Amino acid sequence: MIKSSSYYTKGIRRKLAAFVFSKGLLDNTKQKALINSFIDLSYPILVKFKSHYSSIDYLGPDYFNDLIFSKDIAVAEKGGKNNPLTPAICSLYLYNQGKIEEFENHVNYLLERMTEEGNECSWEYDTGVLRFGISAPWVSGICQGVIASVMLRMYNHSLDKKYLEIAKGSIAYCLNEINGLKTNLDDGFWIEEYPSKKGSGVLNGFIFFLIGLGELSSFGFFKNEFNQGMKGLMSCIAEYHQGPYLKYGQGIPDLSNPWYDQIHYHQLSALYKLTNDATFLKLQDYWIKVSFTNFKTL
Repeated sequence: MIKSSSYYTKGIRRKLAAFVFSKGLLDNTKQKALINSFIDLSYPILVKFKSHYSSIDYLGPDYFNDLIFSKDIAVAEKGGKNNPLTPAICSLYLYNQGKIEEFENHVNYLLERMTEEGNECSWEYDTGVLRFGISAPWVSGICQGVIASVMLRMYNHSLDKKYLEIAKGSIAYCLNEINGLKTNLDDGFWIEEYPSKKGSGVLNGFIFFLIGLGELSSFGFFKNEFNQGMKGLMSCIAEYHQGPYLKYGQGIPDLSNPWYDQIHYHQLSALYKLTNDATFLKLQDYWIKVSFTNFKTL
């Protein structure tokens, strides 16, 4: 994302708003009630796999310019360190573009870095996250969900069941409470992007996981878990709406920046396409109306 001077000005405003909301100086009780009035999901949720991975339609034609490549594999974002999420996102972008050979190369790269134990598969980050007090190695729920989506597309393309099994193993790792990514809620559960108290409840990370879980349920697996995960999201979603902003996570007061606004917008589109449930269109329409982000530029 190209950052203009206005981006930083708006960032300061968001930090001030985050402080005000976190201190309880602004009451958004009415907004929460309005958001909850939109939620009318019918359970069990019916899902249908879509080949195009629409969750990343926020990525523009200059996407590759923001990446670091090693032997034609996207291994990190510029300014960042090697991680398993970047090649996973890039592989989905390549798949959407119809660049199947490059997509397969990225899949093979992910397979080389996969850890298997029983029926579970995982991909580790080999650098810690000081901001959230996480030491390496660690596993992220967002990465597990996105890689499940990658493997489902490889299965859809090749019909080789090993990729379906890997997708199942990626999701199974997160659902196994012993691995520290699953947070049980009063209604449903949450899968953490960052396995730490300070990094808990990151919204975009959980939705990416839910999309992977939902896509897998369309193949007949973890159907009940998808419904329970969706209940977890819907039971908390109103808490993330704070005036014209969305809260980034629960462990910190930070509000999402415009980049994450766009991610959330496309995630709601993806959930609608996956479930055909109008709840996600209503949430998206509300977000368009109240947010300071200009979604028409997408």
